[in-house]
Amino acid sequence: SSGPVLSSAELAPLLGDNGALGGKNCRIGSMLALGSIASKHPRLVCKNPLIENRIWINCFEKNKAIRSAARKTWMTAFGSELDDADEDAPLPAPSKLYAIPLLPLLNHKDQSIVSAAAVAFATA
Repeated sequence: SSGPVLSSAELAPLLGDNGALGGKNCRIGSMLALGSIASKHPRLVCKNPLIENRIWINCFEKNKAIRSAARKTWMTAFGSELDDADEDAPLPAPSKLYAIPLLPLLNHKDQSIVSAAAVAFATA
C-alpha cells in the first residue's frame, strides 16, 4: 500500500447522502474515489463493513453508470479485473457484516437506494 490509510472521518463524506447514497453524480464520484482508495488500500474495503456495504449496494443499482463504477470498485478491492463488456460477471461475495448497515437502507428516502439495497441483500 502507498500513503497513509484514511480515517473514518476522512471517508465519511464518501459514504453518506452526499456520496454513495446521494444523487447519480455523487454516487459515481464516490465509487471512483473509493476505487482509487481500494487500489492502494484494498484491505480497507474488506475490513470495513460500511465501506463494503456502500460499494456492494451500488453494484445493484439500476443506473448503468453507477452500477459499472461500483462493480469496478468492488473488483479492485477484491483483487480482480472487470472487463467493461462483462456486466453480468459474478462478484466475490461480501462479508457477513455488510448486512448490518444495509437493513436501514431498505427504508431510505431515495427509492433507487431501496431497490438496490433489496437486490443486494437478496444476492449476497
